[in-house]
Amino acid sequence: MNIEGFIGSAGWLNNFKKRHNIKQYNKHGEAQSGPSEEELSKEREKLQELISNFDLEDVFNCDETGKIFI
Repeated sequence: MNIEGFIGSAGWLNNFKKRHNIKQYNKHGEAQSGPSEEELSKEREKLQELISNFDLEDVFNCDETGKIFI
């Protein structure tokens, strides 16, 4: 596509994105700093290897929380 002299306005671009269901999502905070899919796969393997050294009854899932338990 060699289109010379084309100038798309902001309105044109917005309508194009609506027609083709194109969206942009920006990651913020910890979501942005997460590992890539390749790194995540390697980290899962490491975690599975580590967990295999323990009995399943001794393995717990702990997610982050804003609550403090005393």
